[in-house]
Amino acid sequence: MQRFADLNFTMSMVFSILGAIIMVYGIVSPPTLSSLKGLNINLWWGTLTVVFGLVFGVIYQISKKKDAKKEVKEVSQRKQETV
Repeated sequence: MQRFADLNFTMSMVFSILGAIIMVYGIVSPPTLSSLKGLNINLWWGTLTVVFGLVFGVIYQISKKKDAKKEVKEVSQRKQETV
């Protein structure tokens, strides 16, 4: 399960950093396509990507806590078996 948690952390960092870069670009630059009628797609897409990265971060934290609880339970069971 540890490898899956590491992948969640990596994906959360990648999406959050890329989303932040796109979002900053959207803030400092005007909308480029006239067909979007003034909608700044870089700002919206960057925001969505950051949120997606944060979701992966939350999943990582939840799985990390579950793994810690599972490990504590296993250690306590081993101690009880040896006694």
